[in-house]
Amino acid sequence: GSSVDGWPYQDGSIAALRHPTELLERMTAEFGDGSGDLVLYCGTLALLGGEFVHGTTWRIHLRLPGGPTLTHAYETTQRSQ
Repeated sequence: GSSVDGWPYQDGSIAALRHPTELLERMTAEFGDGSGDLVLYCGTLALLGGEFVHGTTWRIHLRLPGGPTLTHAYETTQRSQ
């Protein structure tokens, strides 16, 4: 799951994401051969509040079945103009 500024943001299973093989098949069907360099995003989990939010402190964790929990946190700042 994840949180923004201490509020729950996303929660769910990574199994809910589209599998890269499915995305590659769909991409090839739509755009043809995608040989060469490629960056492929597999989507995101549903947002608990139903919409994107702005925040400064983001925390994410991924629980591995029978293993450790991977965690990451970062902070953002607004640039002054």
